[in-house]
Amino acid sequence: MRVVHISVSPLSGSPSRIVRALNDHTEIEAKHIVLEPNHFGARTYPGGIPWKEDREHAVAEIEAADLVHIHNHFNLKENKFKFDFEALHKRGKPMLRHLHSSPEFFQTGDTRIVTDCPLPQLVVAQYQERHYLRARPVPNILPVENALYSPIEKEESPLRIFFAPTMPFSAWKVPPSVSRWATKGQLEVTRLLKRLEARMARCAVVIESVIIQNRPLLECMAVKQSCHLSIDDMVTGSFHISSLEALSHGIPVFNYIDSRTLATLRELTGADHIPWVNCRVEEAEIFFEKLIADADLRHELGKASRTWMLKYYHDRELVQHYVQAYRDVLEQPDVFKKNRLDPNEARVRWTVDGEYAAHYEGRVGRFERSAHRLCCAESAEYFESLLNLVRSACIVGFDKKPFLSWLFENRFKRIDPNVDFFHPDRARYLMAKYSFALPYIQGKHVLELGCGVGYGAAYLKKQGAASVTAVDKDMLAIAYAEENYARDGVAFVESDAQTIELPRASQDVVIAYDLLECVDCDGTLLDRCRQLLKPGGVLLISCGDLWSSHFEKHHLRAYTSQSFRHLLNAFFSDVSLYRHMFHLYESSSRHEADSIENMNAFLEENALCLESLKRGESLLAICKL
Repeated sequence: MRVVHISVSPLSGSPSRIVRALNDHTEIEAKHIVLEPNHFGARTYPGGIPWKEDREHAVAEIEAADLVHIHNHFNLKENKFKFDFEALHKRGKPMLRHLHSSPEFFQTGDTRIVTDCPLPQLVVAQYQERHYLRARPVPNILPVENALYSPIEKEESPLRIFFAPTMPFSAWKVPPSVSRWATKGQLEVTRLLKRLEARMARCAVVIESVIIQNRPLLECMAVKQSCHLSIDDMVTGSFHISSLEALSHGIPVFNYIDSRTLATLRELTGADHIPWVNCRVEEAEIFFEKLIADADLRHELGKASRTWMLKYYHDRELVQHYVQAYRDVLEQPDVFKKNRLDPNEARVRWTVDGEYAAHYEGRVGRFERSAHRLCCAESAEYFESLLNLVRSACIVGFDKKPFLSWLFENRFKRIDPNVDFFHPDRARYLMAKYSFALPYIQGKHVLELGCGVGYGAAYLKKQGAASVTAVDKDMLAIAYAEENYARDGVAFVESDAQTIELPRASQDVVIAYDLLECVDCDGTLLDRCRQLLKPGGVLLISCGDLWSSHFEKHHLRAYTSQSFRHLLNAFFSDVSLYRHMFHLYESSSRHEADSIENMNAFLEENALCLESLKRGESLLAICKL
């Protein structure tokens, strides 16, 4: 039998892997034709006949095939291939369609044109199967005994944790036009990894977070092989091919598998258990701590993962699902016309997907909207009710970590973007200012005045500063910083920024973010900054943090663009002023595919600009002597 696979994109290498397994383990001769091999940019996958470059060869393979295996949904007559598959099918060419994404990915509004396609249908046996109740679930295939998918020896330190997010979305907030399945919780997982790195460093355990995006498959696989733990999708209840790759490598994989996905896996593989470390992102930290602390447990789970893949997920066995599907298409195609379940029954829709969507919405309400309300609470009664909510939800361990209770009580004055009860948009807004400073601090000695709880100082050191001296007059803020952000090359000092005792002309860079409006005398602060800078030094200073009226209660004065510039010009000969503008998904008209980083913008401020600051805006200046 000759089978040709057709796909617009490489689909994470899935068609090529199936074709390889068919050629290696069956008597079927299989080929893969791909329209856009570089569809994902730098994220490339080997294999396949390129349609545009070798159309004549591709058409000849299609004509000679006994069956055409079409991946994903596209119009058979009018399509990007500019080839009439519909006419070919009417001439008697057997075809089937293999679905890798949810119906909404292909069609907005009424998706029945996708789900009720008359061709025999296969569907990936992950989250996708619950959307196509007429399609036959089939596995993603891996060549588990190939060297690239096998375990390798590795050093025990640093302990490397692999994560490959596809889209830059929060676990709890995705753009309206995409489904919840589009997120792996990049924001929350990244913050989790940062916390683990900081906490384990105090125990002399070196954690290295390996976050891979937009890299070729071969490079990505080589990096993953060298890691000790892997994260796939701790948000949605499904898993991705990244999970299977890491399990094949003999690496413990953190992933949330809901009961629907679990039942599908068991039916497909015959396994009576799953090898994943099955946890959700909001409870994952304790799971990581236990595996990081116990090397023997890590090794045992990794070995069990590899054993499971060889026993239950070997490509030699699983490819038979495709062989059987091809036989059925050719010999008894009517079997594909029967629904596995009736999608018209409300009970079925609820059991298959509605119940799980409701669970997810409940998690969103608990861990995202509640967190947002925490930042807006005013009354003592409301504050206490929300504090109890946080405690009961186990978002933070107040009893074990008294500093978090202090931070919560002072949340309108002291902020740590790496703590979950602060809104993630607020975290991105604050960190953007420190990212703005990076070109100026490389290899430099940096003084941060008004450092708060120290997250910015630690970030600047990690990103290339030679040293950071971080100053705040709040004793508890400095104690929190020393507890959570102690690093080599970072010194936390309790002192008033206006009177700190440091040698004149001793600093390459001085940073004073959101401090000017809080000190008794702004001129005294600027004069002290000027004294501390070396010749050629740079002051980075911001004001006007108009995020919320709750934060503004701590401001002693407000600045306009003109008054801020006028004040700085009295002390510095070279002043460049920028307006920091932050865009939320809810208010932005930008396409949802824009990256999270692009939600922050620093626009140079015209000297004649009279426009007042709006919510989510502030002023930031670069000042030179």
